[in-house]
Amino acid sequence: MSNLLMVRHGQARFGTENYDRLSDMGVEQCQRLGQYFLHYGYAFDRVFVGPLERQKNSAILVKEVYEQASAPFPELEMLPGLNEFHWDDLFHLATTELTGQFELLQRLKEDYEMAEDPARKQRNFQLIFEEVTKLWVNEAFVSPKVEPWQHFSERVHHALEHMIEGQPEGSRYLAISSGGPMAVIAQKALDLHAERAVELMWSLRNASMIEYFFTEKRFSMGAFNTHPHLNNDTMWTYR
Repeated sequence: MSNLLMVRHGQARFGTENYDRLSDMGVEQCQRLGQYFLHYGYAFDRVFVGPLERQKNSAILVKEVYEQASAPFPELEMLPGLNEFHWDDLFHLATTELTGQFELLQRLKEDYEMAEDPARKQRNFQLIFEEVTKLWVNEAFVSPKVEPWQHFSERVHHALEHMIEGQPEGSRYLAISSGGPMAVIAQKALDLHAERAVELMWSLRNASMIEYFFTEKRFSMGAFNTHPHLNNDTMWTYR
């Protein structure tokens, strides 16, 4: 039996002009992850990473921990299929074109725009995002401005096939990606409806892990959203 460890990238700079960068917290989360792996003797046969800066930099930080200790670590293999869906385009669509089609989005948008308290505004943002994502996975609308759910899930499945098919038994792989692709892979392992799988995404913490075991005929989840390297709840983040 082989092992695939999926990791969500460290905290990014949500709310800034360039979200696709790790925050100082995100850097520390990934360094701690690398230190945890090294301390407990994790040896990876291959390491895969998505193309986003926050994904690649998370992997690089883990790799650097090994290199500083003169411990072997594989070269990073970039997989476009591990890219996140464009959540910013989806949110923009939810607050513009889709408000005329879906009354709930219109109400949520009004609440979001009226909110003055930062915490309330953040909460209203999340409500809009959850609602439009639900509509997206259920294919309740079609727009050339966002990648269709079916296409997104298919490319993630192709990436998973690349990582696990035909690999030697007893292999251990690491893949660093984002919440969306991790939800799609969890959907496969747990045989979930797409909407239920996406709900798992909201609980995934930055630099957390999902562990899978697989053989030629079996793919199953061993652990979900674990983060023993983040032993203080001040380091638990979700963006």
